[in-house]
Amino acid sequence: MEITTYIAFGFFIFLILIAGILIFQYLTSPGKIEDAEQLINKGHFKDAIILLEKLLEKDERNPNVNFLLGLAYEKIGDYQNAILYYKRILKFGRYNQKINEILVRKHLAYALESNGNYTEAKNEYLILTKIEPSNADNYYNAGKLLYMGKAYQNAISLLKQAVNINNRHFNALTTLGKTYFYLRIYNEAKINLEKAKDVDPKNTENLYYLAQTYRYLGEFSKAIQVLDIIEKDQALKPKALLLKGLILIDTESYSQAISELDKAIVYINKATNEDLLAHYLLAIAYEKTKNISKAIEHWEYIHHIHPDYKNVKEKLKQYAEFKTSDAIKDLLISNRLQFESYFRKILDKLNLKPLLINIDNDSMITAICSDSGQHNPYKIQNILVRLYREMQPISETQVREFHDKMKTENAARGIYITVSEFSSSALDYCNNRPIELYDNKTLAKLLEG
Repeated sequence: MEITTYIAFGFFIFLILIAGILIFQYLTSPGKIEDAEQLINKGHFKDAIILLEKLLEKDERNPNVNFLLGLAYEKIGDYQNAILYYKRILKFGRYNQKINEILVRKHLAYALESNGNYTEAKNEYLILTKIEPSNADNYYNAGKLLYMGKAYQNAISLLKQAVNINNRHFNALTTLGKTYFYLRIYNEAKINLEKAKDVDPKNTENLYYLAQTYRYLGEFSKAIQVLDIIEKDQALKPKALLLKGLILIDTESYSQAISELDKAIVYINKATNEDLLAHYLLAIAYEKTKNISKAIEHWEYIHHIHPDYKNVKEKLKQYAEFKTSDAIKDLLISNRLQFESYFRKILDKLNLKPLLINIDNDSMITAICSDSGQHNPYKIQNILVRLYREMQPISETQVREFHDKMKTENAARGIYITVSEFSSSALDYCNNRPIELYDNKTLAKLLEG
């Protein structure tokens, strides 16, 4: 009886000792994984890292500890250290119910991408497509990185696979559409961007690419409708107005283009590329509406900021005569009837009698004239005269076409008059031919008085 009592008492003392040891270990241990998880959930990432690094000293291969360390570093934006711990898990190959290869590779791919290691990130997403082939996100993420690297052809197959798995995957659809857009395959771009619009009709970035696609396909009214929606997004409003102005210029709706572009320059930051483009487009629109003074204002604004922007320097040079000659200024802004009147006065100054005058378009007028026998009273010759009032230099092609017209009209001589100048190749072509070339300076003298 006494022996049994001693044994029971001894066992009780043993249990107390064991409990004491466990309590002591708990109180003196660096902490538990659950504590680290709670710290991460509360946003105390640095405290979690300190605790987890102590736990790692006990078991450096522990997948839970390594993963939580990677996660904590990922949360504070230290992607380099996050990558290190995620790669350790893959190296050791120890997984459990909570930490598996798919989870680790997804976080590793995200950390690599965030750290700018796009090739490695893409490779991780490609591995995930093999492990998890039914997940559209893996194909999309790999395709997106190829798209970002402008490897458009390679991106297409992966993005298509993402769409095949999930035909309402907005990111895959819009990125596929943009990929086709940059490859200039506009019909395919339109199909995918419209599908993306069906999934998310309010995503203005997708709509902006769709509007550009409509423009390139010549579907201008659709483009304008989409841009009207985008304008409500203050962040994209300047771009939307700028693109709308460009489309209106494409459709020769110059007055409307001016209205939209005037709005655009209010919202666009000054001296940016968008600002320069807006002023350049305004200059084009004003030039087309014969408001040359306003066009010059916008070219001069651009020239002050960026003297070598597009053909601004050449435009200002071309219109130098406009600023010094009121007669040329009036000629440029005249309507069709006034244009013909100016032309008749020029012919009169040249002592030429018009037999037939044809207004080819708003910028060009051509006449078959007689010299009234002024060179030879016994031989009256036909002379072809053309006046051109666009400011780009006359090319050799234009002069050749004029020469062919002379032959058709049986004209012995030709006179080509421009408010601009003649290209060097045009001058060379006329060297040994009966064609007289009158540039803006000669024209200014003809128009005097």
